[in-house]
Amino acid sequence: MRYARRRLAAFLAEQGLEEVAAWYRGVAEGEQGLDDARTKEVFVSAFVQRASREFQQASGTAPDRRLTEHYKLQARQRWEKQQTAQERVAAD
Repeated sequence: MRYARRRLAAFLAEQGLEEVAAWYRGVAEGEQGLDDARTKEVFVSAFVQRASREFQQASGTAPDRRLTEHYKLQARQRWEKQQTAQERVAAD
């Protein structure tokens, strides 16, 4: 689980959300407790914010609800893929 939190902190830092990333680095180091469901929620939220910001910069308009839901689905799929990969590594 700490690996997931470190990866999330790195992702948030890449997105320009350094304050949130710093908090997650603290979580990854065991300073604060956070369950997997909340970690996933924050990951999805940050992913959607970044994708929406990129869409708005490219098109000049905000994404509609359908596109936002698509971004959420992509984020959840990416999260599940990362979790599966981590479980495989942990099993080896």
